[in-house]
Amino acid sequence: MSILKGLRFIFETNCDKEISKECKDQESKRQYLQFIQDVITRHNTNSFQIKEFSIAIIAAVYGIFIARENLHHNFLLIPLFTTVLLGFLDTIYLMQEKQFRDLFKDAINDKVDIYSMDISNYEVCFFKVLFSKTIGLFYGALIVTILIVKFYFFK
Repeated sequence: MSILKGLRFIFETNCDKEISKECKDQESKRQYLQFIQDVITRHNTNSFQIKEFSIAIIAAVYGIFIARENLHHNFLLIPLFTTVLLGFLDTIYLMQEKQFRDLFKDAINDKVDIYSMDISNYEVCFFKVLFSKTIGLFYGALIVTILIVKFYFFK
């Protein structure tokens, strides 16, 4: 029940029918925070779709390789290159998502101008994100799996 009260507080305005300047400012801030949250959600969705696409490419290439007997075993390196490229793209999305999360924190504390979507002030290390649990473990496991299949099963 307390969660519902908290959600009501976030999404409802406590303004009377007369719209005061304070109420307008509160509504503008709420709308601004929603804009930032929408960008974060979009980055999160794109990151998930990139991961899905990586697995689909690997499955498709393995399926084609198994169905056709005359393909060279280096054909199995295609998923390796696409996985690395998609891993870098996913890293960029996660970096930007972290920057927008920092912007969101500053917007809550009124440290940035309202409706500012400038994330250039927020530094996120590419390699720290690349080797994070979210990216490093997922794509690392895919790369190791691809290499095991390539070099162990198809010598």
